[in-house]
Amino acid sequence: MNDPIDPLVEGALDPTRSVVVEACAGSGKTWLLVSRIVRLLLAGAAPSEILAITYTRKAAQEMQARLNDWLRLLATAPENQVRDFLRQRALTDDEIDRSLPRARRLFEITVNSRPSVTINTFHGWFLDLLQRAPLKSGAAGGVALLEQTSPLIEEAWQGLAEQLLDTPDSAAAHSLNNLFRDYGLTNTRSLLHHFIAKRAEWWAYSQGQTERVAFALDQLTEELGITFDEPILEPLFADEVFVEALEKFAGLLEKNQIDADLGHAAAIRHGLTEPDLQRRFKRICRAFYTAKGERLARKSNAARAKRLGAEGDEQYLKLNERLSERLDQAKVQLAEQRVLRFNRDALICGEALLAHYQALKDARGALDFTDIEYRARELLTESDHAAYMQYKLDARYRHILLDEFQDTNPLQWQILKSWFDAAVGAGRTPLVFVVGDPKQSIYRFRGADARLFELATDYLKAHFGARHLTQHESWRNAQPVLDTVNRLFAAEPVFKHFQAHQAKQAALPGQVWLFPLAAKPAASEETPAALRNPLTTPLDEESETAQQREAERIAVTIQAIVEQWAIIDKGVRRAADYRDIMLLTRTRTHLRVYEEALKRAGIPFLTSRKGGLLETLEARDLSALLEFLVLPCADLKLAQVLRSPLFNASDDDLLLLAQDGEGGWWQRLCSLVETSGASAALKRAQALLDSWRQHTDQLPVHDLLDRIFHAGDVLACYQRVVPATMTDSVQANLLSFLELSLTLEGGRYPSLPKFIDELNLLRRARDEEAPDEGQVADAENAIHIYTVHGAKGLERPIVWLVDSNRVPPPKDSYSALVDWPPGAEAPAHFSLTTTQEERGQARNPHFAREAELLEREELNLLYVAMTRAQQYLIVSGAEETRTTQRSSWYARLAGVIEP
Repeated sequence: MNDPIDPLVEGALDPTRSVVVEACAGSGKTWLLVSRIVRLLLAGAAPSEILAITYTRKAAQEMQARLNDWLRLLATAPENQVRDFLRQRALTDDEIDRSLPRARRLFEITVNSRPSVTINTFHGWFLDLLQRAPLKSGAAGGVALLEQTSPLIEEAWQGLAEQLLDTPDSAAAHSLNNLFRDYGLTNTRSLLHHFIAKRAEWWAYSQGQTERVAFALDQLTEELGITFDEPILEPLFADEVFVEALEKFAGLLEKNQIDADLGHAAAIRHGLTEPDLQRRFKRICRAFYTAKGERLARKSNAARAKRLGAEGDEQYLKLNERLSERLDQAKVQLAEQRVLRFNRDALICGEALLAHYQALKDARGALDFTDIEYRARELLTESDHAAYMQYKLDARYRHILLDEFQDTNPLQWQILKSWFDAAVGAGRTPLVFVVGDPKQSIYRFRGADARLFELATDYLKAHFGARHLTQHESWRNAQPVLDTVNRLFAAEPVFKHFQAHQAKQAALPGQVWLFPLAAKPAASEETPAALRNPLTTPLDEESETAQQREAERIAVTIQAIVEQWAIIDKGVRRAADYRDIMLLTRTRTHLRVYEEALKRAGIPFLTSRKGGLLETLEARDLSALLEFLVLPCADLKLAQVLRSPLFNASDDDLLLLAQDGEGGWWQRLCSLVETSGASAALKRAQALLDSWRQHTDQLPVHDLLDRIFHAGDVLACYQRVVPATMTDSVQANLLSFLELSLTLEGGRYPSLPKFIDELNLLRRARDEEAPDEGQVADAENAIHIYTVHGAKGLERPIVWLVDSNRVPPPKDSYSALVDWPPGAEAPAHFSLTTTQEERGQARNPHFAREAELLEREELNLLYVAMTRAQQYLIVSGAEETRTTQRSSWYARLAGVIEP
């Protein structure tokens, strides 16, 4: 007897209805989406009519591969297997009988279709739209996609600096000097880089304005309720009643005869004689506020009442309250005025830097991801060609499938909605399939807004007759893991619609452990040592930290897991191995500590640490080799290359080269070889290095590296000296370094020095732009270490959430504050910010909304982390010195798990 058809699968795969599926982690969303494509093809849809959009190239490739595999199975598998396949996708036996002939031909139909099914990322599809737009639209043409933006932003920064040096009297030069003076170089650079990162929001906010900065400042002036030059202190101190009240209060403070009040009285007296109003205000404020800017607490006091008398004490309290209120008002006004003046300087400089950045891209015929999104939005919503492009889309695509919709940003939704609106108006409504999970929205830093999921759901229900289906059953996780998820998130107020999850594999064993926090080491009481001579005295090992204690415990436990545990793999019980374990961390702050502990224990691992590939020893060896080939006088680089596994020179070899002699180390190496005074390792090194140096200026970077790998037998050299447990990961990193010479900027480097500069920039690049080390096949027997962001879409039988007691500080300093309501065409607010102390009060509603969204995303991150664990979830952390008002992940989990 056949199993009953799953109602959710039946509803989701109905090829005649638009559908929105809100599904939990591990519920098979990708399976559902690709199955929907198969059902559409079976129902007679032409391959060219189907458009599927996801968020990463990897996801798009996996979807395409799965579709191809399934269509091949339908074409070649035995009939009973094909029938089972179709039955799993909610076809009845009668429907299977009718569909079987077409199912057998689907692979051929799809392969021969031109164009075929479109499976792409948002940015890939947008770029395709721009390149197919009419030439008169000026949309894109034959531009190249710029994936690494940091080097170009750095170049734009240098260009701006040079321009301002030539025009020292310009508004931008004055504004930049103000920012340097008040906030320093580092904070100013951080601020302007964040402005560049939020350029899409800036363009949308100021769209249609010829003077963008002036428009934004006018809006901010109105919101803050202050102007740039509005007098604040002048009328305050011109108020005779206020000044007289200050003098009376100073007299009462003096009469009270306690040290604190005498000091406050002196501050008022000296302040009133200070000619500079700013210094006068600061002096007087010392009598009313703490060093942190909080009001001094002055309450009824029997001793003071005795000294001042009842009437005097009452006057003391009333004057304090009245004066504090006036000073509070002035402080607020001054703060808002500082916000306004800061934004004037920051926006002027931000626009100037952005102009340089855009000009560099235009000169090179390149667009970055933000350009592609914004130009696609203009093309489909505002240009003279919008109706034509919408008609072309309507004429081609009849079925749109959107994956991971919780990661959609406002621009992407506007592009889709403009197309959908036009289709509804023309009476050619396509069928839309949306799948996602707002609980897994963790990319707000890239502009994603999970609130758009609910907005899109309501829109599709109203205009497309879409069904809204929910799925809370997981194929991935064991029930004990889900029980912990349920207990934690059902109690979180921000998860107001949370539904308890159930495991599809009810018999899958699992468990959750919470390790006690690793204790902080006791503070050392030893007398500080004298200054160390770095040439003669080696650096002592750093003192142990709580994270190091946690890391050592992790390494010991992992060894025990591999020796003693078992997991269920595709229904079969087997011994646990390193490949079954994933370490997850919220941030990369202490990641090196955990890596070092695993290295000492001989545990193989692959890491996604920022610049992880370029920070590995093998990648640094290759970088040193390239730098030596460019600069033969770089003795330290040559020493590193000679000592590396590539040549494996001994300490005696290096000491021989270090002896006094003429010229640098390269000249001495050549002389030793000529006089037969060199070892076999040095002779081999001199011959190969001399050969490679001759090709440095003749071969492209990749060809040069390819020659080095072949002639130097690089992989074999490292294999001979690297521990067996690390061989695969080291070789993967070496090959990934070789691959970098092709993937970075498409391998277009005019010279080896340019490539070296690019590598140095990448080491300093932002997290999302740093290359990861080589990800070898799943068969690679190594632990994988990821940030939670990097682990999205992945799973392992055993997941260890490390450093979970750490609470990252708020990320609102020297950045952009954007308030973009869901569904709005443009942000309601855009301004730049410095520190929390300089926010002012007028923007508090925007900050509060952003804090709520970030708090929800922090919980989303924890949800994603926990649901990566198929069977076993382990949580550990270290005691923290810094206190915070926010709860750590460890603290939240401690409420639902026994340590």
